[in-house]
Amino acid sequence: MASVENLTFAIGSVFAVAWYYALSHFWEGSVYIKCMWILLFLTIVSSGFLLYAFRLNLALLFVLFRKFGRPSNPQSVFDEHTYKSVVLPSDLDVFLHMNNARYGRMADYARFSFLYETGIGPALTSQNYLMAMTASVLRYRRSLQGLQRYTISTKLVYWEDDAFYFEQKFISPFKDIDNFVYCVILCKMSVRGESIPNILKKFLNVDESPPRPVVSAELQHFIDYNRTSSQNLRSEATK
Repeated sequence: MASVENLTFAIGSVFAVAWYYALSHFWEGSVYIKCMWILLFLTIVSSGFLLYAFRLNLALLFVLFRKFGRPSNPQSVFDEHTYKSVVLPSDLDVFLHMNNARYGRMADYARFSFLYETGIGPALTSQNYLMAMTASVLRYRRSLQGLQRYTISTKLVYWEDDAFYFEQKFISPFKDIDNFVYCVILCKMSVRGESIPNILKKFLNVDESPPRPVVSAELQHFIDYNRTSSQNLRSEATK
């Protein structure tokens, strides 16, 4: 424990000295130097958002490239879609494997790709329907290592009147297993503005909404948990 405290103190001292010299140069520098320091500071502070925006736009460009010259097939909304990526150095934590929070972010990219490849994403936005994540659960089985390639499978597994449910899996080889599931995610995407059955009827151009899939045991527990949590929170709010 002492070694960890000493290391923390040493790192903190280095940062303190660096900030001291940075502030000294800032106050003593010309207007040009001040502007450069401000620009550097803003870049560092916003680097996380800039990286997120860059990778999100890269995902969009990749989807548009794959869709180029090919019309969307509405029925593909029921198929499993894949999104390939690799663990970048910026995804790593202090243990040199992919940070737990990165799984949720990469799942965002994969769902984004799913929505635009199938065409249901543009169909929702064109009608001004609002879709937002309202619940998710992640189960980690093994850690993805630096520069390890993986695939995220995304599948629409169920829907209610006001929400879609997606299952997403992070898949990569492990030992003698080619398609080992490193992480599995269930998420609820709520929709405002129209009921899901009506949205699917319009999107598929059919008279009747397709039958809902069978609910898996895991998904049923997830749905029950969300309902129970909502009831408990409403009860607490009225006390």
